[in-house]
Amino acid sequence: MSIVLKSAGGIIYYFDKKDGTPKFFLVKRHALSGKIERVAPKGKIEKNEKDIDTVVREIKEEVGIYSQNIKVKSYLGSVLINLRNTGKGSYDKKISYYLVEYFGDFSDIKIENVEGYLGYHKWATIQEISGLIYYENLRHIFMSAYNKIMGNSI
Repeated sequence: MSIVLKSAGGIIYYFDKKDGTPKFFLVKRHALSGKIERVAPKGKIEKNEKDIDTVVREIKEEVGIYSQNIKVKSYLGSVLINLRNTGKGSYDKKISYYLVEYFGDFSDIKIENVEGYLGYHKWATIQEISGLIYYENLRHIFMSAYNKIMGNSI
């Protein structure tokens, strides 16, 4: 029997005022594999904590965005990641992702040096996502987010 750690994360977006397209927030970090990757903010669900509360807390802790500057819109789906021989043992991680709209001032964003984050972020178009994110299942979550935002059927 495998241990499954439960996490929740936010697919953060805003509408670009110049062209009206949604831009998605990505954080640059060191992966457990040693590669540099881009991911959405996420974290472990604490005991007796709701998924949405985890999303808001992790966004604040990891990137400095306060709850008054975001709105959690809807559940997008989850991904299961199999982590083997990580130095912490082998386990599975289930990450539930939520669509989160950002309304704040970009100067609010301050990436903390936690969980391998390198202090850099990028606002990417949906077209850029496929070249920036390694994991197919996470690219699929971003595409689901884009389709919800644009009112497309999934």
